[in-house]
Amino acid sequence: MITALDVPALRAKQATDIHIGSDYDILQRLGPIHLADRQMLHVMTITGDQRLIDCHVAAIGSDQNCEISPKEIFRYALYDCASLIAIVQNHPSGDPTPTESEKQAAEDLVSAGLTIDIPVIDHIIVATGGWYSFEAEAFTPDRHNRTSEDIPF
Repeated sequence: MITALDVPALRAKQATDIHIGSDYDILQRLGPIHLADRQMLHVMTITGDQRLIDCHVAAIGSDQNCEISPKEIFRYALYDCASLIAIVQNHPSGDPTPTESEKQAAEDLVSAGLTIDIPVIDHIIVATGGWYSFEAEAFTPDRHNRTSEDIPF
């Protein structure tokens, strides 16, 4: 007889001791993705007490865009049995300012996360010119566009 414990996909991954409480914590775990020559989208899966479970490269695009659906993003959270996720993407152009389509995508992801009870705690765009945090922008607009000297790696 096979039990759920015998099937690896049904077991939750073990969370790390790494606490994810801010955009700085998120960026420290990814390293220098702002130097990549293609847009990449990473999904960090996180426990309810904000401990990192895993970080996944969800998509690699061109130097100008990276298309991905909410279904593809949240499958990592479901697979890891995560309670929260953070999304990080890079802009090879050097400018971390989100496009209108990225703003809409971030809104759609937050809405989807609330629907399935897996909130998006932040969506960060990192570039050589600094980074933009949707979460920080929502609460403290003067913090949102930091310089590359502020990137914590």
